[in-house]
Amino acid sequence: MRYLLIKPIVLFIINFSVVASEPSENIFKESYRLIDEKQYESAIFKIKELLPKLTDVNHIGEAYFTLGFAYNETGIPFKSIQHYLQAADYYTKPDCLSNTYENLGLIYKGFNQQGIAVYYFTEAIVLEEAGSERLMKKLYGRSASYRRSDQTNLALEDLLLAEEIAYKKKNDPFRAKIYNQLGLLFKFRGDFSMAGSYFFQALQIYEARDVYHNYANLKKELGDTVLAERYFLKAIEISDEDKLITTYIDLGELYFHWNKPDQAELYLQQALEIYRRNGDAVFNHVKLFEV
Repeated sequence: MRYLLIKPIVLFIINFSVVASEPSENIFKESYRLIDEKQYESAIFKIKELLPKLTDVNHIGEAYFTLGFAYNETGIPFKSIQHYLQAADYYTKPDCLSNTYENLGLIYKGFNQQGIAVYYFTEAIVLEEAGSERLMKKLYGRSASYRRSDQTNLALEDLLLAEEIAYKKKNDPFRAKIYNQLGLLFKFRGDFSMAGSYFFQALQIYEARDVYHNYANLKKELGDTVLAERYFLKAIEISDEDKLITTYIDLGELYFHWNKPDQAELYLQQALEIYRRNGDAVFNHVKLFEV
């Protein structure tokens, strides 16, 4: 199982001075290139070979961070956690340390250990500048763990703070993501009217598969199966097929409800083909797309 984390390549661009002063810079660059090309085992080999030669604590932290990311991508999250914790022991730069804590929060959220996830998201949040987009993204991450642990008031507080930052920064795509999460939160609380309002607002800003999928499921629960079908089909229209396994399953179930077994079988078969082609990693990722 793997989880979507902050890539070290992004961290490297933001903190170029972390590794730019050493001859090891080229090895870091090469490892980031390999990660970008999904050659994770080769990246791991290069970083492990480099580690004993490093002396600067932030360079060592960057090496462990990169290993943590690569092990997650190869489906070994426990090794990923081990290396992120080692990165945290070395990093002295707040932005690097914050990203490390955020990735630990994302992994534990995927494990459904929400108390630990909230702890790491909070450790990341306290390191961020008030009103920054980095803070916005970490509040967004923590809100999902609060929601999953039934702490909906705290989840709502984080999302509204994140939405305020997104609005001030004119970050409309991320504001749409926040509205999608607010829709899910109110749906979880049983306030379907507010949930629908937020899904609609999200789609006015940015058309995204997960929003159409979530809106379709809301309409299905409300008994408006015609609109549910329309939104499921729209989600399929605008997305890459490998991300559609849950949409195919839910649309198949809708057609069974309509007593259309041939259409139901068609979409369920497509979901099965994606699963066979991509395995557990893709299934687990897309099944968690709501959070």
